[in-house]
Amino acid sequence: ITLLLFLVIIMFSKNVRRSYLLFSICALPFIDIPVTTANLGSLKVFDALSYLTFAILFKDFIAVGTRPKLYFSLYGTLVVLLLIGSLTSEFVVNSLLSLLSVFPVFIFAKLLINEYEMNEDFKNEALLFIKAVGIFSFLFVLAQVIFGLNFTFYPNLNPNTSGPDGNRYPSFFHDPQKYAQYIAMLSFLYLPFDPKQVSLKHIIPFIASIYALLLTGGRSALLGLG
Repeated sequence: ITLLLFLVIIMFSKNVRRSYLLFSICALPFIDIPVTTANLGSLKVFDALSYLTFAILFKDFIAVGTRPKLYFSLYGTLVVLLLIGSLTSEFVVNSLLSLLSVFPVFIFAKLLINEYEMNEDFKNEALLFIKAVGIFSFLFVLAQVIFGLNFTFYPNLNPNTSGPDGNRYPSFFHDPQKYAQYIAMLSFLYLPFDPKQVSLKHIIPFIASIYALLLTGGRSALLGLG
């Protein structure tokens, strides 16, 4: 459903790049849901969105100017190292297919940089969407606390969600550790850049972030936040 909705939006979009970036942010609750089997690379929703956009905006990825040569060299080195690692693996085919989940991150980053270069105001728009999805994640984890861990998009959650010490809540993710990492990065976005502008509308979602992080039981993310 997510992919079909994306295709419909793209068909009527005047700016495919912007639509892809904002849709990827809004589709974060479904981003980890698999769309292919393990023998086909275990591609997730985000991977499929990225490859569809790559096919549409292929020309944007061909030209390499003078400025990004260093970054392109670093990227090329990473790809070569990943290929060498896959070819020396005991499971070459599976290892090569797993590389398909690496490139969407760079597709997203490249298009994000391009969009920001064309429109500096896009940063504020993207941040607004990111914060809204974060609020949705708080409501989702609250629903899990009330209704239980069966309130999820996945048929089976990671086994670490329940144990002798109680439940660990992953919100709309599959694994509470992932949600903890997400919250650790998200929380500071609710605070203004200027300390003099801090108000309740900033403090409340920040405190909600901390509370959600505690519900995940993620110690490393909590240490990172600290």
